[in-house]
Order: sequence, then C-alpha cells, then structure tokens
Amino acid sequence: MALIDDIRIKKSALEALAARYGFGDIRIFGSALYAEEDPKDIDLLVDVPLGHNGLGIVQFGEEASELLHIKVDVVRADRIYPPLEKNILSQAQFLEEIRLMPGKKPPKNYMVYVDHMLEYIGNIRRYAEQAGSGYFENDMVKEAILFNLEKVIENGKKLSDEWKASESSIDWKAMAGFRDILVHDYEGRFDPDVAKAVVEKELEPLKAALQRMKVRYGESNDH
Repeated sequence: MALIDDIRIKKSALEALAARYGFGDIRIFGSALYAEEDPKDIDLLVDVPLGHNGLGIVQFGEEASELLHIKVDVVRADRIYPPLEKNILSQAQFLEEIRLMPGKKPPKNYMVYVDHMLEYIGNIRRYAEQAGSGYFENDMVKEAILFNLEKVIENGKKLSDEWKASESSIDWKAMAGFRDILVHDYEGRFDPDVAKAVVEKELEPLKAALQRMKVRYGESNDH
C-alpha cells in the first residue's frame, strides 16, 4: 500500500491522536507527497492553539510514528524556521486534501544550514573568549566547543555540491573528515592542539565563506 493511501485510511485516528494532545489542524509536507521520492519519514505541520504550551509534540510524533509505521517529524505551524516557511507552506496539504504530486519535492533552502553554521561558529568564539587562552583546560568549555564544532561540520555536509563549489577555498572534504576525529576525541583520545588549530585557524575563513554564500544566494529556494 502506498504511504499516502495509508495516511488517508488512518486520517481519523491521526486527527484523534492530535486532539488528545490539544493540537489542531494537521498538514503534511515534504517527500511523502511526491511521486518520484522514496520517503524515509513523514513531515507533519500542526496548529497549536493560543495559550497551549506545546508540550506533547515529541510524544505525539512518537505515537504517530507507531500508527503510520514510519518515522514522523512534527513541526509547530507557529514556529516554522523563517527561511523554511515559504517552502513548507507552499507544499503543505490538509489531511482531507492530500494528493500525490508529480516529480520531486521542491529543492531545499540550504541557507538554513548556513545560518546554523554561523550560529555555532559564534557560540565557539564566545566560549573561547570567555574562558581565555586555556579554554580546552576547562572540561565544560571543551565539551561545549566540541559539540558546536561537530554541529558546524554536520551542517556543512548538508550543503549542496553547488554551494560548496562556490567556495572552493574551503576544504569541505577535510572538514567532513574531521568529524570522525571529533567522535574519537569524545571517546577519550582528545588532541587539544589539533582542535585548537581548527578553532583558531579554520573558523574565520569558513565564517567569511558562509557570509559570502548569504550574499550570493540570498533567500533563494532555487539552489
């Protein structure tokens, strides 16, 4: 049975589940709606009534996953990440209206990952400056910096080949490979000299490249 047909059949059960948590209208968006996609999960948009604290979103997603036998990601309609809002709302369909669309889903807005990377780089800079030159001697600061550094790398891997090629001065392959070193570091083989070299020599050029991407691609969803 096609995924979209299963959602139609279980529409009432899904709506009842949402109502139990106090959530309103459900819309579906993303790869599950497109004929040429092979979705590994379902993206749902739910309305959270004014005054509702939103608690239960995670539990609702977990129960919806059990109901539909596929991972379900839930997004609050009032908290869509701004760079994604236009793309998501242009796709979203109410459950009673869902229909399979031809082709593939609209391309991602990679600006989301650029913004995240800049945020994580800012966090690293702030932690290092507050702790002083011996920032890796403080275990809490070290863990905070390594966590954010890993997030920088994870988001960098999600950028399209075109976007990365536009900044060829950045060794994207080496940056992706450094994640493996970080993972091993978390297991107890931390080399502060290697990590410090990345923090002090690589982040500023990367930050500059990301800022150029923001100018180059603006708010476009076409890349």
